[in-house]
Amino acid sequence: GSTLWERPVAQELLLMDCSVEHGGSPACLLVGNPASLTLLDLETGQTRWNEAVSFGANSTVLSPLLKIPDIDKDSVPDFLVFAAIGQEIKSCFYSGTFGKQMQFSGSLHLPGLIGHLLHITKSGAHYILFYTAKALFAYSLKELCHM
Repeated sequence: GSTLWERPVAQELLLMDCSVEHGGSPACLLVGNPASLTLLDLETGQTRWNEAVSFGANSTVLSPLLKIPDIDKDSVPDFLVFAAIGQEIKSCFYSGTFGKQMQFSGSLHLPGLIGHLLHITKSGAHYILFYTAKALFAYSLKELCHM
């Protein structure tokens, strides 16, 4: 094979998820340092959008980045990013269209958090499962949006 495109990214790449689709094309969601959120078109390498973000001082962005159903009513799936500041977990919602942070943002106290994942029930309800060494916590996406 040959290189389709080549492009520099943020000085420090914190997380990358290339399982995203945007406008019918495969895309990569990148979290960089200094704090930025970028969506790249995988076929062309072009930047779909790039936004400066703030997860808070001394925060750690948690993997995985989550693609969630459209919550800002623009017909494009959105993104949910979690960042840890000590034992507090901050939820940050971003528009899939332009990468702008939405007004929804909450904080959870989850000491000993090991990880999280998105669970979709048979009826289509979306839950975020957080797990520690001793416990499992479930929050509906709707609940997190209104914290």
